Amino acid sequence: MGALQKLTGWAQRKTSSRNSHGLNRARYFVLAGDTLEKIAEKSLGDIRFVGLLVTINRTMVKMMGEGSSRAPYIQPGTSIYLPTQEEQDVYRANFMAKHSRDSQDTNESFSRRGSKGDLEAVRMPKVVFAESATAFDEEAPAPKIIFDREEITKKAAAEILAQAEPEIEAIDKDKDSAIFEPEELSGAIGAVVQLADCCRVLINESTTNNDEFHIKLEAYIRNSWTTIAAYYSQNNRIARVMYRTDGRRKQIDMQLPSSVVKEMAEEDFMHNWERHYRGYMMQQPSSIWLEFPARTI
Repeated sequence: MGALQKLTGWAQRKTSSRNSHGLNRARYFVLAGDTLEKIAEKSLGDIRFVGLLVTINRTMVKMMGEGSSRAPYIQPGTSIYLPTQEEQDVYRANFMAKHSRDSQDTNESFSRRGSKGDLEAVRMPKVVFAESATAFDEEAPAPKIIFDREEITKKAAAEILAQAEPEIEAIDKDKDSAIFEPEELSGAIGAVVQLADCCRVLINESTTNNDEFHIKLEAYIRNSWTTIAAYYSQNNRIARVMYRTDGRRKQIDMQLPSSVVKEMAEEDFMHNWERHYRGYMMQQPSSIWLEFPARTI
């Protein structure tokens, strides 16, 4: 029950927090093919809000091109703030009313500017993230994990960081005993922590064995939930598995107490879910575990 209580409690605290500007702005996750114009039209309902997006995300926006062809550019894989309704109202009253143009000409102009990226666009559900993770101009704090046995922990952490396992193909587990495909937990109790429209954490813990649990990070892809990363503890074996879009995986067997791994799963998925999601959607191997060293404090 410990992991369930901590995960759900942490999520509730984070979703109610404000961003670094003290405003309850939502965030948008930028995918390949997105432009600020498309984001303004899709998320704010008017392409002319692109100026407001540039203003509140100035540190993230780059101007590309030369002369009159210069246009704002936002890097795919990052996240930007969306203005609050009050900010939209102020901008509309002070700028859009004074500089209104024919909407058809404006849309055509922006469409021509963004046409190159259209070919590379990734078709995804409309996703607007609530303020549930670290702001784009802040680094996620290093996870703090407290262990009871310092000597055991240091040794285990060194083994994990040195154990860069090769990619393991997702083949029949009967043909390769190294692949960890845990069975369904008997008498399990579960909980779901919704991180965003497209991401959630699914937690299942055994009611008969406190050392057995499945903690999965799932993404909503093509109208269904898909596991993209997981921590499994079952049958005296603990593993961390990173899944790929092509069926391959990166797996690490962990020589740590199950209670410690629960803490790692909490910190990992709650702080790093966006990077896990981005790495999976861009079909790149996630290297979060290399940036997630266990340490004793």
